[in-house]
Amino acid sequence: MKHSQLTHLFLATVIITTSALVCGCGHAHLTKGTLVDPLQNQLLKLETNKANKGKRVSVIGYPNFTGDIKTGINDDPVLNVNSERDGKGRLLASFTIPFGKGANEVHVPETFTNHDIVLYDNDGLKHSYAEKLQFSFTLSIQDNRTRITQYPLNAAGLPIMDSAIKVYPTYLTDIRIDKIQ
Repeated sequence: MKHSQLTHLFLATVIITTSALVCGCGHAHLTKGTLVDPLQNQLLKLETNKANKGKRVSVIGYPNFTGDIKTGINDDPVLNVNSERDGKGRLLASFTIPFGKGANEVHVPETFTNHDIVLYDNDGLKHSYAEKLQFSFTLSIQDNRTRITQYPLNAAGLPIMDSAIKVYPTYLTDIRIDKIQ
């Protein structure tokens, strides 16, 4: 090999290794978000302003999977966060979470009940499906898309029909899980 080929090979190896270190380990480098109360419509209100794009926020609640979870499939499952255990109470947030046994991931055995599901927090520690946890995420506000109408919810979780607001479509990304202190 020529000197320039060796240099390119070395640089490619460094870039790939660095990318694997930065992107791997279930994103354990993520910061905690500012705690918001979805029961007071605080999360919904953040979605009305595109200046909140990229902001890190968090909610406290119980993990819940409502759909079929298919183990061994490449699609990450959707995790709902509810105000009460076992999918009861208000839905606080919903996002995808990667399968795995690393930081900020979920492990689902091949055959399971909900109580066999294990969540791994930012430190890689195991938590049961029934534990109340803090979930932090980045607001990925899609400010290039048309705003949609949403209705704030009252204390009973019902829409306040005369209080419609326009929000940007928003995805919750870069999930971090923490034990409540």
